[in-house]
Amino acid sequence: MKIALLYLRILKKFDPAFPEHKCYEESSKRFLDTYLRFKPSIPHELIVVNCGSSLHDGMFDEVATQYRVFNGGGFDCGTYQAVGGSLDCDLVFGLNTHTYFWTEGWLERFADEVGSHGPGIYGATASFEINPHLRTPAIAFDPKIMREYPYVVNTRQEAADFEAGPENFSLWAFQQRHTVRLVTADGSYPLQAWRVPQNIFRRGDQSNCLIFDRHTDIYAEADAETKLRLESDAN
Repeated sequence: MKIALLYLRILKKFDPAFPEHKCYEESSKRFLDTYLRFKPSIPHELIVVNCGSSLHDGMFDEVATQYRVFNGGGFDCGTYQAVGGSLDCDLVFGLNTHTYFWTEGWLERFADEVGSHGPGIYGATASFEINPHLRTPAIAFDPKIMREYPYVVNTRQEAADFEAGPENFSLWAFQQRHTVRLVTADGSYPLQAWRVPQNIFRRGDQSNCLIFDRHTDIYAEADAETKLRLESDAN
């Protein structure tokens, strides 16, 4: 199986007028550190996409197999569509700027599930908020299915619709009878069971999630009342 990890790096020089730029840099450092600590044992490429800038600082030179630049719209979802959909491989794993790893064997779990269930769309987290969807911070897909998706993603609203709208990518693929599954540490689940397991996104300690991101962190750091509300939203 030919696997490409597609890491979306928002690469901008720090400007005090835009403090979020520092957040992007810290997220990229965390991604790199945790990728090296929990580097998959199975063959794969790591393609780093410099989003919004051609600036190159060499941070990923040790591990990146290639670099791409994407200056188009649609945020992470637009990048997955434009860059991920163009790749010649069996599985593209889209990972946005704020994703990071915390456990061994995360990619191996996805490869095992693809081997068992075939080409499709596989997510590390899922939610029923707005509409059922596999969340796009960490989502793996067959690039052929991405090319079949009939809606072009160029704006923030189109990116939101791609993730969670009424014809979002994973829900549309499910309706087209493609394989669409949530992959966790303890198994994999079809759409109807995405909110069944324990310790998934916005539930318990979230330890069943193989990959963390900004919103898993928000839940983990929330007080008990906020956690109840967030879990209810996801359910």
